[in-house]
Amino acid sequence: MKKLAIFRAGYSIIALIVLGILVINKYIFFTSPIFSISFAYLIVFILITINLRKYISFQFDKFWFNKFLKYGVYAIIGGTGFIFLPHINKILVNKFLNITDVGIYNAYYFSSIAIVIFISTVFITVFFPVASMYPKKKPIFKKIKQIIPYLFLIGLPVLFVIGSIILFLYGSEYPIDYFLMLLFVFSGILISIFGLYNWLFCSDDRLGVKLASVATLIVAFLNILFALYLIPLLGLYGAIISVIASFFTGISFLLVFQKKVL
Repeated sequence: MKKLAIFRAGYSIIALIVLGILVINKYIFFTSPIFSISFAYLIVFILITINLRKYISFQFDKFWFNKFLKYGVYAIIGGTGFIFLPHINKILVNKFLNITDVGIYNAYYFSSIAIVIFISTVFITVFFPVASMYPKKKPIFKKIKQIIPYLFLIGLPVLFVIGSIILFLYGSEYPIDYFLMLLFVFSGILISIFGLYNWLFCSDDRLGVKLASVATLIVAFLNILFALYLIPLLGLYGAIISVIASFFTGISFLLVFQKKVL
């Protein structure tokens, strides 16, 4: 598990180094971040494969194949919805507002939500395999509930300050709206909480991953529904409020069905 965290951190470092080299050499295009991320994933994939070579076998095991297939179907459905979630509002902002607002939305997104997702992903890399090892999930649910207040009390002001600084560095072309930044940071914390519960459900075999996938689809559907109504009405505020409302609903759904996996 420690190695998983190291590999995850290594991926980020490699991606940043490669991106830095490209920038220094004035190779600054929209493909530069994509290339650096792809290269980092390739290196980490090779390192993980080498590290796990003694566990790799080319023998076909029908039992595990069926088990992974049934689990994977639900995981793919939920995972696909979660991949598209961050980009839905950008598309709708472009539809109802203009390209300038898309740029502003992206700036606020990368200054807040993207940071939270990155930190959460590193944590979940270790959290998910640990949670999968425990047949009884109730103690883990209690632990998550205990840390949620700290995510708001500590995470909210810290991320707000960091996000405001990053947004300031974007330059004068990106207006600083502190209330809008607060909403983005708040939504980022909700997304991290949803992610914790969602991955905990996924650690509970087929029933858990099925409920997690349903929750993700609910969030995606409601986000589109709220955004279609709120963006024309409230602009960028409507876009981020739709995120908050949809993820709050997703968390509520998982809490209602938590007894299913306890």
